[in-house]
Amino acid sequence: MSTDIKQNVNTIQDNGGQGCVIRYRFFKGETVRYISHLDMLHTFERAVRRAHIPISYSRGYNPHPSLIFGMALSLGISSECEAMDMGLAEKADINQIMEKANDALPMDLQLLEGSFTPPKNSIMAAVYAGTYSMLVSVPGGTARLQETLDAMANSQQVMANKRSKDTVKQVDIRPMIKGLQVWEYCGHESDSIIFKATDHPATKAVADAWALAAESEHGDLSVLRLDCTMGASDNLRPDMFIDGLSNFMGCDVRCLKIHKREMLIN
Repeated sequence: MSTDIKQNVNTIQDNGGQGCVIRYRFFKGETVRYISHLDMLHTFERAVRRAHIPISYSRGYNPHPSLIFGMALSLGISSECEAMDMGLAEKADINQIMEKANDALPMDLQLLEGSFTPPKNSIMAAVYAGTYSMLVSVPGGTARLQETLDAMANSQQVMANKRSKDTVKQVDIRPMIKGLQVWEYCGHESDSIIFKATDHPATKAVADAWALAAESEHGDLSVLRLDCTMGASDNLRPDMFIDGLSNFMGCDVRCLKIHKREMLIN
């Protein structure tokens, strides 16, 4: 990888002081939750071209549009808090750029809000924590799950499998768990504890999918909220947490749906 491309992966050029960098939060909804990180990047690049947004480009032999995303979201997970830095070749209004981009994007992939950020401020390094909502099924229902989470919170160690391409190793995820809460799932009555942007059309589609998934299940379902570390160094993925929870309970925990509710960025 060339030096120019490496720089574009982590930071955005300041375009000689003529442009600006906007950090947008965006929604990745139900119909696009299986789109890969790379395909999502290409989708935004095409939308920017269609909307005639004055995007800046990296320097070098093979220039790339100045779009840098935070940590990749695992396939199958919806999110209302993904982050992206957009480098522009000229000064621009945050809301005008957002409206243009959203007109060119699908309903389930929409910018929600933005703010100016300094050039060369790495978005990957800025992410440090966040929250997941999970729809889970466990033997014994919500009451047993609450007891288990209380015990887990008081435990010194929670072991889980961390899987990479070629290896599986045991890691202690307890230091990465910052908060645990659980409620009985009650269909759309639970939307306010699952989502933050409850009125957004993309949220309604995800909420409908959760309710539909619950209809085919027998027994009680629970909404589990996990506050955890995120980022390049200590990143607790939901699959690691479910594996650790299953080990801790001594039984399989079925996870039907996962939604990324919040991501904290310095």
